[in-house]
Amino acid sequence: MKGIEKMISLVLRYPGWILAAFALLTTTMAAFLPGLTRDPSPYLLARTHESRVNLERLRSTYTGARDSILVLLEADDTVFRPRTLMRIHRLTESFEKISLLSKQDLDTLRNLAAALPPVPRTELLARIDDDFAGEAWELLEEIGVMLEMEGRMTDDTARILDRLSLKMMPVLKVTSLANTDNITGNGGTLDVGPIYDPFLQPPGDPANMKTKVWDNELFRKILVSEDGRRTSIFLELAVGDDAAEEQLQVYERVKQILETDIPGDETHYVGGLPVVTATIGKTMQTDTRRLFPMVFLLVIICLWVTFRMVKGVVVPLLVVLLSLVITMSLMAALKIPINIVTTALPIFIISIGVADGIHIFSEYRDHLLDGSDKRSAVKKTMRHLTLPVAMTSLTTAAAFWSLSITEIVQMKHFGLFVAAGTLFAMTFSLLFVPALLLVLPEKKERPGPAKKSSRLDRYTTSALQWISRQVMAKPWVVVTCAVLIMAMAGYGTTLVRVDNDSISYLPGDSDIVISTGRLNADGAGSLSLNLLIRAETDAPEPLKDPERLAAISRLTDRLADHALVGKTLGLPQLIRRINLVMHDGSPAYNRIPAKAVPAFTDEENLTEMVPGRDLISQYLLLYENSGGDTLTDVIDTGFRQAHVTVILKTNSSREIQKLIKDIRTHEKIYFPGDMKIDFSGSAYVTVASTFEIVNGQVVSLMVSFLLIFCMLVYTFRSISKGLFAMIPLGATVLVNFGIMGIFVIPLDIGTAVVSSIVIGIGVDYSIHYLTRLRENLKQGLGFEAAVLKTVRHSGRAIAANAFTVGIGFTALLFSVFSPLVTMGWMITTTMFVSAIAAIILFPALLSIFPMGFVPLPATGSKPMPVKLLPEK
Repeated sequence: MKGIEKMISLVLRYPGWILAAFALLTTTMAAFLPGLTRDPSPYLLARTHESRVNLERLRSTYTGARDSILVLLEADDTVFRPRTLMRIHRLTESFEKISLLSKQDLDTLRNLAAALPPVPRTELLARIDDDFAGEAWELLEEIGVMLEMEGRMTDDTARILDRLSLKMMPVLKVTSLANTDNITGNGGTLDVGPIYDPFLQPPGDPANMKTKVWDNELFRKILVSEDGRRTSIFLELAVGDDAAEEQLQVYERVKQILETDIPGDETHYVGGLPVVTATIGKTMQTDTRRLFPMVFLLVIICLWVTFRMVKGVVVPLLVVLLSLVITMSLMAALKIPINIVTTALPIFIISIGVADGIHIFSEYRDHLLDGSDKRSAVKKTMRHLTLPVAMTSLTTAAAFWSLSITEIVQMKHFGLFVAAGTLFAMTFSLLFVPALLLVLPEKKERPGPAKKSSRLDRYTTSALQWISRQVMAKPWVVVTCAVLIMAMAGYGTTLVRVDNDSISYLPGDSDIVISTGRLNADGAGSLSLNLLIRAETDAPEPLKDPERLAAISRLTDRLADHALVGKTLGLPQLIRRINLVMHDGSPAYNRIPAKAVPAFTDEENLTEMVPGRDLISQYLLLYENSGGDTLTDVIDTGFRQAHVTVILKTNSSREIQKLIKDIRTHEKIYFPGDMKIDFSGSAYVTVASTFEIVNGQVVSLMVSFLLIFCMLVYTFRSISKGLFAMIPLGATVLVNFGIMGIFVIPLDIGTAVVSSIVIGIGVDYSIHYLTRLRENLKQGLGFEAAVLKTVRHSGRAIAANAFTVGIGFTALLFSVFSPLVTMGWMITTTMFVSAIAAIILFPALLSIFPMGFVPLPATGSKPMPVKLLPEK
């Protein structure tokens, strides 16, 4: 308490200096705000997470393993017609030539060239014009080599060259009917060449071409649909997963090429994970511009309704605005970008931070109404509320900090910075607000009890006191109803399911959602799960062994029939195709060669058995000598680890997890003991994210409950009282999960934070209510009178707090992102539940179980309630 008295003395003596210090701090921090960036990546895990590390290892080992933009063209009758085939060819060439170089990039390139000696400088500068593209790679390489020779290559210069190289050619590879090689055979020879020549008129008979393409297992369901009306084009991107701006530029350029540069009568759909990232990034900007003014307006309205005076709006609002500026500036200073969850950070800081301001200003105004002067009102307010405000802020910050104990990057940053914002708001509330109230003028009115509270305050107080009387009159009825509600919520909790689907973040009518739906329904799919099948043996090139390849082939055949799988691609499919065409298309040879196969001898025209392994080696050598270039997509250089791409017709982590479980079961039953399957790819990162969401939720709840329990024990100096104070929190969390289960709301990136939010904010109500009740009881009031006086002050502030905070979170209902929308109405609902639980459950339970809060009456007597003076 000495510390509180010293703080009160400091505020009373130096209010002006305190205001100046906070103004200087805010202004200094605000200088960092322009450096705030965005990270719209749908990957929820950091690059250091095992699943992300494996993803990078996959991409460094195999070609064709990077994320792709998928284009689905749909014709009215068939894609095998001259104008459509020519359009596919032109689109393929245009997609391959996409460049993101801007005039600013060209100026950067000129500046690099200008640093070279005169002879190469003049020649290089002459080659850089606004339209150059074809020689871009060669020119960039020349500049890099010359800078190296001149000793001018620094780390910054190398990074600039890398960035320019990616912008010169952001598309690594394009795959379509126009440039994919077909594997055919003729008289025992292997031919690898284009499917069609787009410059021939016509390029071929449509019916025969459709049959030829469909008969090739490598093309079926991926390059062309069974009815021949749809074809896919894949753009494998060179830009990184987190390069959202570049991904958006590529996506917009692809749409421009499809719609303006090379239009056609085919309907097109564009999807893929890079498009999701680009769309989320663009939507985040829209969301930020929309949500901040919305929550700002809602809080202003709530504060005006609550206090009906300008000061009652300005004082709490200043707390949250200054706290928000410092928090966002801290993110910028630490180079932490805004992500899909921290987009809602302003809403949380404004909605949460305003709570302390409401309690302080409400208490201050009550003391003024009771006849205190401004200075005395501030002193009494700080004495009553410093400890409750500090403890409620610390418990709220602890609950949000517990969210950071997770591998989910978005939740980690969200938890850390909401916790920081809460502590900033506490500091402003305890120092800045009292100083401001001392400086701001008060209307000169006659002192004493002649001042009246507003009609709304009187109505609210009367309603709360009537409710409290009813509760204390029938406590067992209240407790029984609460138990029944908890039982129903407990049943709902058992129905909660975990899922994560980045597509579901966006509105159902958005282009990416529609396109993804069509890609999953009519194309091969929109997301890839990558299987890495390794042979744990010392034998050389073990995956040339027919039996091992046959085991992989059986797995891929089984997956091809799975409802969630659109296509599987791997080494077995390539070898089966070569084996088939080398035997003139006989269906019996659409398989992996046997361990030993018959072959004719040249001298005696007799058959002999040769190892199938040797035949497979010959097939692959023939394939590469004939121009085949996809072997590095499916096998490593030592033939020890095969790469199988499984294209999925779903984006749900829950369904992908089931598929992985099926694959594990198949591996256990049908694979040789020395063959193992590892999982990688974007789909597996999604599944790993789901696991971390669940794990993080469990850890977060345990940690937040433990921390808050310890703080409550410290506040009330009793373990039993600390447990008692947590009853409304436990009830609210149970109701939260019950709502999710009953209404089939998945536990995902949005709903995972709701429980900790409810704990962090809801504990405020317990602390304020029980602290005030304990003080009233210490003053000698009977239990009923103490409860009625508690709801007159703290109860009314709790109601105003829940109303303002809850309405503030309804701003999330206007978000474009569905997780934020769900988070908005769930938080609002559970905030009201938490406030109601505190106001109703505490008097009901204390009427039955005093728990040391209520002094026990003498034997045979009842506590005599003290009648309160009427509300002024």
